[in-house]
Amino acid sequence: MVSKDNDKSNSVCFELSLLNHNDDEFKSTRRTMTKVFAMQSYNFDSSYVWGYPDFISRSRLMEFLQGNTLKVRCKLKGPAVEIQKALPEEHFSFLCRQGLWQQYLNQQFVDVVVVVQESKFKVHKAVLAAHSPVLTAMFNVDMLESRQNIVTIEDCSPHSFEAFIKWMYLGEVEGTEQVHSELLALADKYDMNKLKVICEKSLSAEISVSNAVKTLKLADLHGASSLKSRSLEFIKTCVPQIAASEDWQSLLNDPKLCGEVMLALASSVKT
Repeated sequence: MVSKDNDKSNSVCFELSLLNHNDDEFKSTRRTMTKVFAMQSYNFDSSYVWGYPDFISRSRLMEFLQGNTLKVRCKLKGPAVEIQKALPEEHFSFLCRQGLWQQYLNQQFVDVVVVVQESKFKVHKAVLAAHSPVLTAMFNVDMLESRQNIVTIEDCSPHSFEAFIKWMYLGEVEGTEQVHSELLALADKYDMNKLKVICEKSLSAEISVSNAVKTLKLADLHGASSLKSRSLEFIKTCVPQIAASEDWQSLLNDPKLCGEVMLALASSVKT
């Protein structure tokens, strides 16, 4: 109720009264007072009184006690206060992501190094841990990663890891089919379900005759059930073309997956 402008004052009216057991007011106890408060007049000294120095005598107060209970109503009335609306949650999240991303680009406060083949990436440990319970555990226990603040990733290319970093900071996934395949493997390895779902959807949209078998094997390896189902459905509809591809032989050499393809084909045959 205090103006942001130090030169202005606010007039505030406050009213106290006692209530009975039905919450009706004892009008004889009503006390009203108006005070003017200014920013520079704030005084939090214990001797400074903001209320009523003599609201009601103790003897009269006892008359209004019912069952050792006393109800007091307090009303405040002051000038309208302009309230700053909070930023929409999505916009606030966007600003936070952009801020972290800018810190990464400027290499500010980075505290862990990720080694990918011959490349090194300095990133924020908190960002890695926020997305991956596996990495959180690595940083929490007495492991090489936590002692030296170095994480080594051997099953990913530097180019794909750059896309991995961008997703962690901005929530954006970019890149080719190969990048998405490597991101799916990273998501599975580090238990990052949101990224895994995104990669499954992206790879599902890219299934073709030339990559259907490879995509099926990738999905099976990393427990990507949605991508695996989509791959099987595609293979069912294009068996002659896929059977002529180089990957078909590798499928025949995998008894488990070959059996699943045969079952999928059998289920599509009308009896």
